[in-house]
Amino acid sequence: MHIPLLLFGIWAFWAIASAALPISCSRDADARSSLQGDLTLEHAITDIKSRALTAPQIGQEAIKVQEAQASKAYRRTGGSGISETERLQVKGALRQAGARLRATSNLPNRHAVFTTNTGTWTGKDVRKAIFNSYLHAAAPIRVPNGFQPKDFNNYRYRHTVHDNQGKQVEHPVPSLPKSPPGLKEYPLEAGSRTGFTASRKLGPARVMTTSNHGKDMFHGVVAHDNSYPGGSRGDHYPVSQQPPVQRASPTWRLPKSWFN
Repeated sequence: MHIPLLLFGIWAFWAIASAALPISCSRDADARSSLQGDLTLEHAITDIKSRALTAPQIGQEAIKVQEAQASKAYRRTGGSGISETERLQVKGALRQAGARLRATSNLPNRHAVFTTNTGTWTGKDVRKAIFNSYLHAAAPIRVPNGFQPKDFNNYRYRHTVHDNQGKQVEHPVPSLPKSPPGLKEYPLEAGSRTGFTASRKLGPARVMTTSNHGKDMFHGVVAHDNSYPGGSRGDHYPVSQQPPVQRASPTWRLPKSWFN
């Protein structure tokens, strides 16, 4: 009498266990799949971070691209072998610096001339220096006396100084007071294909720019000039800007009918 009941109980237990086993296995499989997905995502994020360039690296790679473009041997990565993600970072930095340059107010004409006793620079040279100042703002270039670009204090002169028009000036940037917010200097080079990139010795001239509330402005060029009486080697003086040299019009041109 008890044997059939015992057999029925064993059969019922086996049936319930058999039905629950697939559910348990399914849940375990889902848990393993979720864990594996989380690990895959974590590895992907870690990989992206490891391939992301730092600000100094972006500047270095941007210099390579500038030099390659200037030598008319432009390559997608500047010959550095960086990944596509890193190349886009460098491209973005170059584009951002170019956009800031185009939005900068008071830019000189490309054919303008800045001259002093220590050198002569064109408006094109000035524009290259401003572009590089923006490009390396996030990670300034190390130079013998610090970093570039760097803050410029615009201290008042301790002796009498006159500009090219004979007007007395009190500061290297006459239009600004002492220690104005956002005033930066960056080395200026004459005739350089890429501008100053720390590969050469610092020259005497600097471009002066301000950036306040997202607005950039060019304030002129200053340079070391020992010809000023009473000055010291560390003083900066405003460099006079000459108007662009007018190019002579050609005396002969191709007939317009040739282009119709």
